[in-house]
Amino acid sequence: MSKELTEKRASTRLKGHFVIQVQKGAEQQMVKTIDLSSLGLHFKSRKTFPLFREILLSLSLPLGKGKKEQSLECSAIVVRSEKSDLGGGYHVAISFIGMDEKDKKRIERFIAQNHCE
Repeated sequence: MSKELTEKRASTRLKGHFVIQVQKGAEQQMVKTIDLSSLGLHFKSRKTFPLFREILLSLSLPLGKGKKEQSLECSAIVVRSEKSDLGGGYHVAISFIGMDEKDKKRIERFIAQNHCE
């Protein structure tokens, strides 16, 4: 009997390390993503984030050599924050909220252009 792997998520995820700025209250920090989808992202942080806290973030999508980055800002809700087993820090997952359709489509295009299977 063969086992077939299927994507169970509502949106395709792109693994990759993009630098984003996260604002939690008055505190800001730069973090690197672990993966990105049009519905949210997963990143590693030095500090934990309280569950269900709304945060603001700025994300720049690299478009390749010689091309201008696409930047967007949006709000998100923290849906997971767990201590990392490797190298300290925390793995944080967020879900975008109130993102306009234009920015969602930009992320979907970026993922489609960079997704390798």
